[in-house]
Amino acid sequence: MKPGAGALARASWAAAALLVAAQAWPHLVDIRRDQYAPGGAWEPRVKAIVDVSRVAARGGPYLSVPAGSGFEPPDLKVNDLGYSAFGYVWGRALGQPLNRRVLMLLNLTVMLVSLGALLFSIEPVPRLLVCLLLLFTPIPVPAYRSPDPLATHASLALLGVALSGAPLRRWPYWASGIAGALLFAIHKVRSAYALYAGAALVAVALVGAWRTRSRLPLLRAGIALAASFALEALWQVPLQLRAADPRVTQQDALGTHPVYIPLLEGVGWSENRWGIKPWDPWVAQYLAERFGGDPVNVGSNESERRARRAYFDLWLQDAPHLLAVYVLRLPGAARDHFFVGIWGALAWLLVVPAAVAFGLRQPSTTLWLLLGSVGVLLSVLFQTVVLDPRLLYAYPLRIVSAASLGLALGLLLERELPTSPSGTPPRSP
Repeated sequence: MKPGAGALARASWAAAALLVAAQAWPHLVDIRRDQYAPGGAWEPRVKAIVDVSRVAARGGPYLSVPAGSGFEPPDLKVNDLGYSAFGYVWGRALGQPLNRRVLMLLNLTVMLVSLGALLFSIEPVPRLLVCLLLLFTPIPVPAYRSPDPLATHASLALLGVALSGAPLRRWPYWASGIAGALLFAIHKVRSAYALYAGAALVAVALVGAWRTRSRLPLLRAGIALAASFALEALWQVPLQLRAADPRVTQQDALGTHPVYIPLLEGVGWSENRWGIKPWDPWVAQYLAERFGGDPVNVGSNESERRARRAYFDLWLQDAPHLLAVYVLRLPGAARDHFFVGIWGALAWLLVVPAAVAFGLRQPSTTLWLLLGSVGVLLSVLFQTVVLDPRLLYAYPLRIVSAASLGLALGLLLERELPTSPSGTPPRSP
């Protein structure tokens, strides 16, 4: 062991403990007081999750909320049903519904799992730097620390970074199945972040297979994705039984977050030649007038079908204008949502490419996680620029950019500092 390696490792774990305590403390205070920032949650979504648990406690149908004399799916308000399923199990098992305090505790648990997965995945030097940077970036921002699942956005992004390096780890193959289960869990909490994490995982596996001249990264990535898809298939079984339940009256629900409605709404966050506005009632009316018929709920299959056609029509009508709408949002995203703003974005653009070029000469665990962080960051940047520039969706960009910058600096420094026995080979499949 090189002199000083043990001390550096201990310092990195001390920083990790400090980070976890600093991030968890505000959540624990809110949970103890049973309070959160006004406007920090979308109450219809939180109420729907609680109502699912209340219906379950009374022996009602699966993942349903009261609707007149019957029931309806909560999908129109909740989008992704993971928390609803947790509420259903809670109500069935305990005979009483969960409350907002339990949901706040669940959000805290997701954050702790995500931080733990990331910090245990990286080496001492990058761990120390990531911890120091994340100390200055609350997870989530105080304005959205609440019982709403949107409080997990940044946590899920960090978990996606941790999962991205899994195909390049020397773990048993069954561990790839666990990675797939975590990917599935992300999808059930906020489906967009599962897409971001899955894309990063596949990209890292492809680069790893090319750089190590081995098919093992692709095999491990394939196992993870197969496990996730298998769990998704099982997930659909009780949803199909719910659809056949005569007590559930409303059936035209997506069961997950829509894709094309957010794309169409996203155009409306800037001035555009079509006059599109970014809020739900306006979009529903726009689609009704565009295709005829009555307005439908934006969480329905019919609404998603209409939005898909309308959004692709925009590209056909004036692709340069639509592209300009998005490009003009980039400076604002960097200024408002990157770690330390414009200066952080410039530092990221300088340090990260240099670290990747340096790391590709001798691949390591830090390189694969850095590449995964780049993939997740670009996905969140896409979300911020194309889908919704508001803080509640854009704040994860600050957290991911801080983690990515810490990994890049760590990659540049870790071979210069005493972190491992002399002559340790690069970690590869």
